[in-house]
Amino acid sequence: IKKVIDNKDRNRLENQDHYSYDKHEKIEIDLNNITEDFKQRKQFKSFKFLWNYLDTSDVNGRVFLPLFMREILSSTYYQKDPEKEKERQHAVKMTKFDEAIDDHTITGAIDLLYDEVNIYENNVKILDNDFLSPLAPWGINYYRYYIIDTTIVNDKSAIHMAFIPRNKTFIGFTGDLYISNDDRYTILKAVLGVTKDISLNFVRDIKVVQQFEEVDDIYRLTRDELTLDISIAQGGLGIYAKRTNSFDKFSFVQQPPEKFDGLGHIVEDEGAYNRDEAYWKSNRISQLSEKEEGIYR
Repeated sequence: IKKVIDNKDRNRLENQDHYSYDKHEKIEIDLNNITEDFKQRKQFKSFKFLWNYLDTSDVNGRVFLPLFMREILSSTYYQKDPEKEKERQHAVKMTKFDEAIDDHTITGAIDLLYDEVNIYENNVKILDNDFLSPLAPWGINYYRYYIIDTTIVNDKSAIHMAFIPRNKTFIGFTGDLYISNDDRYTILKAVLGVTKDISLNFVRDIKVVQQFEEVDDIYRLTRDELTLDISIAQGGLGIYAKRTNSFDKFSFVQQPPEKFDGLGHIVEDEGAYNRDEAYWKSNRISQLSEKEEGIYR
């Protein structure tokens, strides 16, 4: 793990002078911990068809009902000196509820839930909680690391390393790292969770899964999943808030200056909220599952 820490600046994407990539973000909101008593409430008498769409979480086994879906197709451009970064959103699509709730209001509310998780940073902020990364230089004082086995990840030999906080009440992660079995010591995959003993107010569980692949001798994040299990009522009823990012078309050449035009970090293309289905089918990086398509229906 000391060798991983020593090499992390070499392996992180931000070490490049220039980069750009396309991103497909999917956000899903589900009602979870649905019991038989909840299903029998008289308010749902006319909505029994909803129970045909129940599913079981692979995070903690709770039964859930998918309620909301949002997708964003975008491109990100970055240069190190002088430092600039711009995200240009090309398409935005979401489930519709009511004319009283406009698209931008929902988008803004959901954005409050999510922070970018960068395992190479020393601290990872999720819902205003600072988690110490297992790759922080002082992480060896807070975590215990265990080599489990060697395995194959993305066609590369990997060392499977598990880790847990030395103190169960410490606000840190527990999980697994898959480290390249060569002199790069880069992260090929990371699975992060939290212990049951820490207090995060209304957050019952957190799961992060990240996968990295090599392009032009540079390792970059290709898939990023964050799932939050949030309590919203007594008796266990809650929501899953899940974000899945897929990345493609990485480039490490200098971008034209106009790519950084526009106010703010995020710029929306004209017509981003009005793309037709043909546009979505031809531009999605990650195709929708049957369940995800069902949420829109």
